[in-house]
Amino acid sequence: MAGPQNELAHARSHLPFLDLYTTYHPAGGVQVLQKALNLLSDDVKASLQSAKSNLDAFITVDLGPKRSFSVGECALWALLTGPQFAAQVAAAVGLVEAPTNHCKVSTVAKEVMAIMFGNKTGLSIEKFLEAPFAGKHPKLI
Repeated sequence: MAGPQNELAHARSHLPFLDLYTTYHPAGGVQVLQKALNLLSDDVKASLQSAKSNLDAFITVDLGPKRSFSVGECALWALLTGPQFAAQVAAAVGLVEAPTNHCKVSTVAKEVMAIMFGNKTGLSIEKFLEAPFAGKHPKLI
């Protein structure tokens, strides 16, 4: 039986360190998050895993080197740690100065979760997820 429950089970098996139940969006947010995760380097994935293991002590998480902090990475950090810590991650690791308030992080995360995967091309979603968080984001087509 295909449907939201099967998609959620599939997502949990492929994103084992993220609890997607509370943020599951039937429009395709889980698929978009999977795509965002696939675009990350192994080092960033390890940082996310470390954060999941240290939910009470984010300050102890090694965030890795300076890098282009993408829309996809922003959404994953916001989902896992909340928008305030995600904004701190953006400020700490981003090559481009990022906004310090968490409002932009919240907005970007909501945009990612609202993407209707079947109504947009995979290439346009990928470009959106890879776009710098602090820069201008390409339109989804």
